[in-house]
Amino acid sequence: MAAELPFTARAADGCALQCYLHLPPTSAPVSGGPLVALLHGCNFSARSFTLLIPKLTALGCRVLAYDARGHGLSSDGPASTPLTAETLAVDCFAALSAAAGVLATLKPADGLVVSSSAPARVPTCVIGHSMGAAIASHVAARWEASAAAPALSLAALVLMDLVEGSAMAALPHMRDMVVSVPHSFADVPSAVEWMVASGTVKLRASAAVSVPYQLRPLPILSPTDDVSGHHKEGRGTVEGTGFATVHALSRLEPHAVAATTRLPSAHDCRAPAVVAVPEATRCVVAAARTIGGAGDSDAEMPIHASSAEASATEDGASGHTVGWRAWPFMLSSVEYWEDWFRGTNDRFLAAPCPKLLILADLEALDGPLTVAQMQGRFQCRPIAGAGHLLHEDAPDKVGEALCSFLSRSGVTRGAESALLEAKLKRAREWSATHAAGPPHGSPASEPSPSETSAVHATSSRPPASGLVPER
Repeated sequence: MAAELPFTARAADGCALQCYLHLPPTSAPVSGGPLVALLHGCNFSARSFTLLIPKLTALGCRVLAYDARGHGLSSDGPASTPLTAETLAVDCFAALSAAAGVLATLKPADGLVVSSSAPARVPTCVIGHSMGAAIASHVAARWEASAAAPALSLAALVLMDLVEGSAMAALPHMRDMVVSVPHSFADVPSAVEWMVASGTVKLRASAAVSVPYQLRPLPILSPTDDVSGHHKEGRGTVEGTGFATVHALSRLEPHAVAATTRLPSAHDCRAPAVVAVPEATRCVVAAARTIGGAGDSDAEMPIHASSAEASATEDGASGHTVGWRAWPFMLSSVEYWEDWFRGTNDRFLAAPCPKLLILADLEALDGPLTVAQMQGRFQCRPIAGAGHLLHEDAPDKVGEALCSFLSRSGVTRGAESALLEAKLKRAREWSATHAAGPPHGSPASEPSPSETSAVHATSSRPPASGLVPER
């Protein structure tokens, strides 16, 4: 079984970032393999990668997934902190540095194997999806000047379903989209069902795992509550009638919300973009802005019960509906969206390491990336049949693409060598046991054909070197 080590990293402004370090199975080395950092998209969480992570740990990778500020179990941080690309990149470095510290403390225990050939600087592959892909490009550009550089080396960069040209063209329409989708649901199963029915996530098994971490309870207030004179200082203004209305109403104090208007729910998701905000959503938006302060321990955090059914029971009993946990982040970050995405292509192509672009549709490639791909400056892999959340829609295909890229680029060479040693050791032990006959009641387990072929393939593979242009 692979191990998961949860821990908290502190950003420069004190924001608490919930991190998860996933270790390889007990038969694989704990150190010696690369570190893979996963950066999720806006309104998602580290749990978005749940079905993808086992594919990477099986190759001997240590995998870091963390909730961005304002998402999942992370706090929002101070309201005065601008949600710029630099802020989010520095957050990533904080998570990486903390993960490096955790890796340094690992010792042989509970069957875990520690390789004696671990490099001085852990080779690190940064993988980002959508917003996370944009931030990953900023991380790569700032790598050598970061606090993580002494312990970690940038070994590879992967962007998933992000092309600068397409992203910049879509930005003017993103504001209306944010306010036009359902923002509240009767319970967690209803949210999961909407995500699948709307085609946002095509694989129900993935939605069932990731969606609960995207939600939080919405408290219901009395229609008689006074809303006058209780506005908070916001992060900025947003142009556009519908979005400005939502943004302004979200700045009300939690105790000053009246039940007068609502956002579209899952039952009327075709409502126009110019909508008002429900009392519950406005309350939780305002309350969420305080997360990260003195009352952090008492703040309502996302729902992450062991099952969606349990969460639904709790919600129904308490009279709560549920809504998106990252709604305050989305409202507060609008003015920085262009800062996140502009220049992504240049940063991606300038990264001094092997690079991979995974897309749901190759037609999304813009002009500069099409030329660069024809020049062999990066690898490109389409995932047929997947939507924007391709790692949730097709985790097996995306996992195969990533593992193939990491192996061919030489990033996992150390881990694969250790895995080869472990497989050979197992083969020798099986041979010895088979020669003497299996113990009574314990039939010997012969290495599978896939393991045997993997041993031959790994032993015959020529060593990879640096950045090899591939078409």
